[in-house]
Amino acid sequence: MNTPHDPRPDHNSSSTDDPSTASRVTVSPFTVNSRDRTWSPTSSRSPGGGQLRLAGLGNRLAARPLESLINAVAVILLGVLMPMIGVAMFAPASADAAAMAGTAGFIVGVFAYALLVLPITVLYEVSMIATRGATLGKQVLGVRVVQEGTGQLPGWGPAFARWAVPYGCSIIPCIGWIMGLLCWLSPTFDSVRRQGWHDKMAKTLVITRR
Repeated sequence: MNTPHDPRPDHNSSSTDDPSTASRVTVSPFTVNSRDRTWSPTSSRSPGGGQLRLAGLGNRLAARPLESLINAVAVILLGVLMPMIGVAMFAPASADAAAMAGTAGFIVGVFAYALLVLPITVLYEVSMIATRGATLGKQVLGVRVVQEGTGQLPGWGPAFARWAVPYGCSIIPCIGWIMGLLCWLSPTFDSVRRQGWHDKMAKTLVITRR
C-alpha cells in the first residue's frame, strides 16, 4: 500500500538555504553584512532605526591623530595659563618680593597643570563618548561610537573602558609606545566587526554618522 506524499517542505533539507544570507556573518547579538559592512542591532531604538554602516578604517585610523592634535592644543593652552594664574595669585603688594613670589607662583602653576591635565583629558574624552558617542575629532570625521548590541550611546562604563585600554597599553614600561601603536591599529585586525582592543573590552562598535 502506497503512503500519501506529504506536501509540506522538509525543513531539514539543505536545499532551503537562502543564498541572500550568504554574505551575512552572525556575531551575537548583532549581524554584520560582510559585503557592504552594514550592521543590524537588536534594538529598534538604535540611531537610524535599522541597519547601520560600520565606519571605514581610514576614518577610524585618522580619528586618533586628529584627536591628539585637538588635545595638544588644549594642553598647550592650559600649560600657558596655569603658570600665569599662579604668578598672579602670588603677586606681592611689595615690589621687593616680586621676583621670589613670581617664581613660587610659576612653580605652583606648573604643578597644578601637571595634576589637572590628565583628569581634564580623561573627563573630556570619556564624557563625550558616554553622552554623545563622539569626541570632536570623531565628529569631524563623521564617525560615532555605539553599543554593539543595541546601537545606543555607550554610557559611562564602556566609555571609560575605551579610554583605559589605550592608556594602559601606552604606559607599559619599555614597550608602551609599541603597545599603544598596536592598540591604535587593532581595528585592522578584525576584518568583520572592525573592533579594536578597546572596542572589544567596552563592547562597542564605531559606525558612520548619518
